[in-house]
Amino acid sequence: MSQIPRAFTAAALVSRLAIGATGLLVGLVPIVGGAQGPRSLLTPALRANATRAELEALLAAPGASPLVSAAERRGLSRILTRTRQRLAVGDFVPGDRVVVRITGEQVRSDTAQVQQDGTVRLAGFPAIPLTGVLRPEISRHLTTELTRYVRNITVEATSVVRIGAFGSVARPGFYVFSSDASITDVLVGAGGASPDANSNDVTVTRGGQEFHDRITMTAALSQSLSLTALELTSGDVLMIGRLGQPIDRSFYIQLAGLGVSLVTALVLIRTVP
Repeated sequence: MSQIPRAFTAAALVSRLAIGATGLLVGLVPIVGGAQGPRSLLTPALRANATRAELEALLAAPGASPLVSAAERRGLSRILTRTRQRLAVGDFVPGDRVVVRITGEQVRSDTAQVQQDGTVRLAGFPAIPLTGVLRPEISRHLTTELTRYVRNITVEATSVVRIGAFGSVARPGFYVFSSDASITDVLVGAGGASPDANSNDVTVTRGGQEFHDRITMTAALSQSLSLTALELTSGDVLMIGRLGQPIDRSFYIQLAGLGVSLVTALVLIRTVP
């Protein structure tokens, strides 16, 4: 299996600081001085296996501090909005797949795709709605639904997504991953980046349109963020550019700006008792 080029490692040192600053400013600053001390508000929202209790606790956290800029408050607001959506509509979207193992008098396995109406259809059973179901709840939910028709069974279910990796990778194509896989797992699944891969030219497209830009993906790769954290669904494509292709200078300006944010975050943290 191909290794990630050194360019990715070098860029990771910068982008790790950048996304770290963002996480500190958006996650720690809003609750500076709180009874529990500084902690990241973002952690549950960035995990594919976050439980309902964790997400509800995230929504119950204190509001933004006046020390946080308007842009940072908007960032936190977006995360909270997304969390409310997850709790209301669940994690499953059309195109996602669920790998199911049913154990009872017999053991059977099945793979079902989430339909446009938000249901899955397992062989021999009526359609099962997944509205409001989080990924950690899928096994229990399916067990509850299926025991209406068959007694004394247990269900083990895992949600998977089909993500593409194209451009400067060893084996371009679509691959199936568990929903709690990281974005670097996608890169490795495609055989790793090619020697001419440009670590500063990584994007995600959806339906032919850019869904995540270069600045987001540089940070995401350095932190190995989960597919859930990046809100990726089946059909999304990771695009790796090649060295020598021009990149908009604004990318470096944004990256430098996040680096400056790190200094601000560290100063604020030093003031916490």
